[in-house]
This record gives sequence, structure tokens and C-alpha cells, in this order.
Amino acid sequence: MKVLVVDDEIGICQCLQRDLQKEGYEVEYVTSAIDVLERLKSAEREGKGYDLLLLDLHMPQVDSLSLLMEIQQAKLDLDVVVTTGSGDEGKVIESIRLGAVDYLRKPISPGDLRTSLFRVEQRQASREERTKTLRESEERYRTLFKHVGTALAVIEEDTTISLVNEEFERLSGYSREEIEGKKSWTEFVAFEDLKRMKEYHSARRKEEGKAPASYEFKFVDREGNVKEIYLGVGMIRGTKKSLASLMDITERRRAEEALQESEEKYRNIVENARDVIIALDLKGDVLSVNRAVAEYGFKEDELVGKNMLELVAKKYWPRLLKELTKIARGGPVEGEIAITTPKGEKFAEYKSNPMRRGKRIVGFQTILRDITERKRAEEELREREEKYRALIEQSNDAIYLLYGNKFELINPKFEELFGVTPEEVRAPDFDFRSLVAPQSLPVIEERERKLARGEEVSPRYEFTALDKRGNEI
Repeated sequence: MKVLVVDDEIGICQCLQRDLQKEGYEVEYVTSAIDVLERLKSAEREGKGYDLLLLDLHMPQVDSLSLLMEIQQAKLDLDVVVTTGSGDEGKVIESIRLGAVDYLRKPISPGDLRTSLFRVEQRQASREERTKTLRESEERYRTLFKHVGTALAVIEEDTTISLVNEEFERLSGYSREEIEGKKSWTEFVAFEDLKRMKEYHSARRKEEGKAPASYEFKFVDREGNVKEIYLGVGMIRGTKKSLASLMDITERRRAEEALQESEEKYRNIVENARDVIIALDLKGDVLSVNRAVAEYGFKEDELVGKNMLELVAKKYWPRLLKELTKIARGGPVEGEIAITTPKGEKFAEYKSNPMRRGKRIVGFQTILRDITERKRAEEELREREEKYRALIEQSNDAIYLLYGNKFELINPKFEELFGVTPEEVRAPDFDFRSLVAPQSLPVIEERERKLARGEEVSPRYEFTALDKRGNEI
């Protein structure tokens, strides 16, 4: 893990550097926060980004909370742990709201430092694994179906459409011959959306992440009909081309607009939610809450005096009661939980720390962060994966997926057509070329060479195959 320590006291910086290096971390430090944001951005651009920032909340010349806000807005891929002296509860709470994942009180003991770093490492490992799994799953099934059911177009840097599929032909009313290499995507965009989309087109090719990957716009077909489209677009790696997928949501949009009139006041509640901060006693009774609970549908005076168990399903009670015991002994707890609210069930990340009066623990403070949308997105992705999997299994076409020269997947129709089983084709010594007729091998090998060079190949081609018995297909 690569760590940047920011503290105006060089002694503290050197002490933290020494302790962290003993634990095997790569550590740098600075005693001024003036150029920290640019340093973080530059390191990330060069592929040498920091994993963790240890930031003193009381830096001269630069307001640390403002710096935290700028780091969050820059969407840098790192975690922030703030360090502070006593009596800074307000700033600590604000720093957590602005994205800090933990805080350490000075003087920082090696034990507290190791505990905080362990939590950061666990958090990063969990996030990276979840992101990797979801990305691999989505990319795998998108590859299988990028030519089925969704209008697709490959767009050149000069806005020319160089390749479309049959769904795009149906959507636009033009044939492939009339579109490819002859028409610009701008010809299919309604006037009110054109300027915005041209800006996205340019920004996307200058720097990754400068333009949204998905948005809605109005599409104009050959007959002048205007269609509401949900567009997903991304750059093709190593080129200036982009791949756009277009989903016609005209009917859905009409239905949403009809509902919107009666539901407008509730729109964007989840997107605009802020972290909730709750103080509870050691019995779990709510002592105080901040105004953010209104985003969950609660009134502050309704929650004060209630026990936390009243807000969650019974299945969570044993875990929460166990965590109460841990807090009473001075330990922090964190996790995810579903909360029963007047607006329905919401998922939240929580982190609880003991509250002390002198040396005595008198209660605990919990910070809740709404992750409902993330959970829904993960569920939608899982459902989409299951849908694609079912489509593969039930398809009347033989479908296969190759990684390198090895079969990753075949569907039942492929088994029937070629007379092979999944176990046979996934065997280490099985070569997919054994299912290709000799006269078609040059075609296959030429495609492989082009792909290896990063050249574009046609998504559709013909070749003669052989089944297990050597019969041509």
C-alpha cells in the first residue's frame, strides 16, 4: 500500500513514516497541504497513485475539510484517514461526511495506527474484489450479446458511423449500406441535444471519464419520428473509436412522465441523501439524531427514545446485541444493514465508535451512509447476468465463448450440433481447431492474427466446421 502523510509537524511525519515502513508500507510525507491535490492527481495519472492519505485536520494555509471536498469531487481512487487532536468532534464528523473512512486521535499509538490500516485494507480488498467480479461478469455477457437485441454503432473520431448492426438499421430506418462510412451520428440527434452530445464526443476522446458513459437523448429516424433513447457509450481501447449502444425507451419514458407529476416531490431522495449521525446509549436507545434522518422519512423527535432494534428486522438483532457488547468494551464496529424506514427498506453502511465520559464508556455514535442504489445496481447486474445466462442456455443458435484457444462456455445447442460435452471442450488438451474444417483454418488463423495486432475484424463471418465425428457443418 502506498501512503502519503500530510502533517505540518515534521516530527509526526517522520514518526508515522518510520512506523508504517516497519509494517511494509511505501510512505511519503509533506508538511504543507498546498499542492497535495495536484500531487495526488498527478500520481494517479501516471499510474503511481496513492492508496491512502493520512491528513491532519489542522493544516496551516489550506483548510483540510475543503481539501477533502476537492478530493471527493476529483473522484480519486484512494481512502482518507484524518488525524486530529482532542476536542475536534465537529470537524471529525464533517470529515467523515466528506468521505474520510476513519480518524485517528493524536498522539497516534502504533496499535491504533495498525487497527485503522487493517480496516482500510479490508475495505479496499472488499471493494476491489466486488468491482472485479461484477466487471468481469458484465463484460463476458456483453461480449456474447453485443449483436443481439440492442442497436449498436461504431463511431469514428470525425463522427462518421463506420459500423452498425441490424437493430440499428431497424431503429433508424436506414440500411447498413446507407449508413456505414456515409452518415454522421449527428444526423440522428434532435437539435436540442446536439450541442451537448458533440461536447461529450470531443471530451470523451481527450480524457477518460470527462464525458458520461450513459445518458438519454432524442433520436430522429428516417421518417422524422422522434424516439427517446438510453445511450451507453465507451471508447474502444487503443483507438479513437467509440462503441454506442442504443435502447429505445420511448414507451417507458411516456409512462414515467405520466407518473412523474404525482411523484415529483420524492424524486432524487436517495441521490441527495446525506450521512445520518446517531448518538445512542449502551442499551441501544437513540439519544439524538441529525437532520439527515429526514431523508429516510423520519422526524428527529420520532426517533429519540426509540431502540435501534425497532428500526431493523429481527434477523439483525443477535448481531447488533453482540456488537453492543463489543462497544461497551471499547471496540469500534462497522458493517452493512437493512433499515426499516417510513419510505421502505434501505441499506446502509454503518460505523460505530464508543462515546466516553472521562474514562467511562457511556454510549456510542453511529454514522450511517445510504448504499441503497449500489445494492440495487448490484442486484440488477446479477439479474441481467442470469437473464443472459438463460438466453444462452435456451437459444436455438449454437453459442460458444473462447478465451485464447480454449472454450470457456458452450450452450446445449452447441453440444447437440457438434456432439461434444462441456467437459470435453474444456479439457487442457482440447484444441478448438479440431472443430474447424481444414479448408477454413486459414480464415480462423487470419482473424486470430488481426485480433492479436489489435486490428478490427468483422463480427460476422462464415466457415466450415466439423462435428466430433468429422462431419462437416
